Amino acid sequence: MHAHISVQELAARVAALEAEVESLEKEVESLKKESGEHEDAEAIVKSYIKLRPRYNEIKDAIQILTGKLATLKEMTVRQMLDDLD
Repeated sequence: MHAHISVQELAARVAALEAEVESLEKEVESLKKESGEHEDAEAIVKSYIKLRPRYNEIKDAIQILTGKLATLKEMTVRQMLDDLD
């Protein structure tokens, strides 16, 4: 059984997930700046490993929601992505 979600709710969820991705990207940039050139490769890799799974989860959720939104609007995912810019 599928829950019915309005286009507006899907769009709001996509926007919230995109904001979370942007926040994570800013956090990564902040970590890079804080570390400067003195951080060793191992610390950089650990930081990346820590943040990457969450980023991937969010990206996957956005793709799923975009697909559902495209289906509801009877358009292709490509058209939906173009509309969402």
